[in-house]
Amino acid sequence: MPKATNSKAIMGEVKNLAMVAGGFVIGSMGGSAIDRALKVDSAIPGINAKRFVKPAVQLGAGIFGAAKLKNTDMKLLASGVGASGVVSAVQIATKKNLLAGAPALSGNDMSVYEPIASLPGIPEFIDPEGVDLPMETMEPEVIIEEEFEII
Repeated sequence: MPKATNSKAIMGEVKNLAMVAGGFVIGSMGGSAIDRALKVDSAIPGINAKRFVKPAVQLGAGIFGAAKLKNTDMKLLASGVGASGVVSAVQIATKKNLLAGAPALSGNDMSVYEPIASLPGIPEFIDPEGVDLPMETMEPEVIIEEEFEII
């Protein structure tokens, strides 16, 4: 028979996940600040040593924090910072943005309507026989019943 879960255990797990995710966000934001401070240009071809500073700092902070901190929550936060360093290193190695679907974490400003604007327009219906079909203007009619009214 499965063991029953209580809300305290569930909230503990949610808190752990939130701490790691928060550390990831903090690490990503800190990494973006490091890139801006060093004026890293990702368009330069070949090996650019400045690009490797961000993942090194993120990984170093994550490993140091996870090893030296005593508080469990702070260790989880540091683990999230280290995870952001791993993602940064993979992005440099593969030259692909792994967080392309998360604009806040990838450093891009994306409009809410950008995905909708990229959809193709709906073509106008053309009758294959070349005959215009008669269309009546449809007006909403009021239906009144004893229990409710639909307009």
